[in-house]
Amino acid sequence: MAASQRLTKRLVDALEAVDGKPVVAFDAVLPGFGVRALPSGVKSYFVQYRNRYRRLRWLTIGRHGVLTPSQARQRAQQLLGQVANGQDPAEEKLRTARSPSFRKFSDRFLEEHVDVYNKPSTRRHVRGDLKNHLLPAFGSRAVAEITRDDVARLHLSLRETPVAANRLLRVLSKMMNQAELWGLRPPHSNPCRGIKLYAQRRRERFLSAAEIKALGKAIVACEAKGTADPVAANAIRLILLTGCRPSEITGLRWKEVDIENFMLLLEDSKTGAKVVPLGAPACELLAGLDRDGEYVFPSPKKPGQAYKELRRPWHNVRDKAELPDVQLKDLRHTHASVAAQCGFSLPVIGKLLGHSQVSTTQIYTHWADDVVRHAAERVQGRLAAALSGRPDAEVIPMRPGVE
Repeated sequence: MAASQRLTKRLVDALEAVDGKPVVAFDAVLPGFGVRALPSGVKSYFVQYRNRYRRLRWLTIGRHGVLTPSQARQRAQQLLGQVANGQDPAEEKLRTARSPSFRKFSDRFLEEHVDVYNKPSTRRHVRGDLKNHLLPAFGSRAVAEITRDDVARLHLSLRETPVAANRLLRVLSKMMNQAELWGLRPPHSNPCRGIKLYAQRRRERFLSAAEIKALGKAIVACEAKGTADPVAANAIRLILLTGCRPSEITGLRWKEVDIENFMLLLEDSKTGAKVVPLGAPACELLAGLDRDGEYVFPSPKKPGQAYKELRRPWHNVRDKAELPDVQLKDLRHTHASVAAQCGFSLPVIGKLLGHSQVSTTQIYTHWADDVVRHAAERVQGRLAAALSGRPDAEVIPMRPGVE
């Protein structure tokens, strides 16, 4: 090993292997920075250090001739700065070299994470995002080499569909976090971090009393005409009556129905197991159904399976009711809005819907505000009448229909 001295171009040019063995010279100015001359005549700059576990590391910077001593020293200073901050650049370089392709990583992510922890609907969304966007963009790339610029470009390409773009970004961010946990990317290197989500216009659709009446008539008419079979008709009714998510009703099992205690005991939902209270109308509907088979709403086409054909009969019903913009999930929103109009608090409405956080129920705040405002009108009207000595005056609500 050569003595330590400042590495200059003249010194490195003169450095040669001895007796067929490599010769190493360290820089006297920057500890850990050196150059190695091989018997083949190749000379490479390197940096040597101990990581936070006191393990000795050796990282090649580049060849002499391609890099000058000054350029190599500057790069060595950067690497040693990373070491001082607790990083291990040699380990990170090794991790990048053995990083699998994004395609191979996605197979593992689906098998070991998505299929284990996510709901069926989420699994479908993730697989769709992978097939349609992520694999075409990154399939052959190494997981460790995907950059923030790569992700930003993909997100930008989907700006015309902001909801889909934002969902894709969340999926990829979860994948990159998992890659870090599995040691396939350096810690804190998620390339999705810092990319701003697109603004999404929140869609709120609640049926009025007149629209609910029209919907009821349409269900009866379509059932009589055969454009909505009885199973679909009753499923739609129960979604509105209970405020459950459509998938919770179409997949409902008889073992989850407890009419005697006025409740549904859902074993699984978006927020996990939950209890759904039942009123007399919902209990009456359920009591009138046949209990043949496992599912409350069995598929007419696939015996032994849950009802999965609700989309077409629902479209027939909403078209008959002249409500073309109403979606099945809007029946759940309508259930909550009626509860708010009845004067129930947001925590109570959240319990009805099975929300795990009160903040999720905040979209119904405006209905609750109307109820409070109307209460203020009635109370203040009565007090004002008493103050003036007048009989209790009739108070006209600011928004008709709100009781």
